[in-house]
Amino acid sequence: MALYDVAGRQVRALLTAAPRSAGRGPRVVWDGLDATGRAVGTGTYWVRLASGGETTSRRITVVR
Repeated sequence: MALYDVAGRQVRALLTAAPRSAGRGPRVVWDGLDATGRAVGTGTYWVRLASGGETTSRRITVVR
C-alpha cells in the first residue's frame, strides 16, 4: 500500500509486508507525513493497494 500525489509520484509507502492469508489485514493509519518525515501539503492524494495481482485506488484529500 502506498500514497501518491496527483502527479503520480510516490509520497510514502504505508504498508509493505510479506504475503498473508485471506481475511482481515492490518489496520493502516497515515500520520500525514511523507517518506522523509515532513508534513504533506493540502491537496489530493491517492492510496493504492496491490495484492494478489489486483490493484485498487482511493482518493483522499488533505486539508490543513
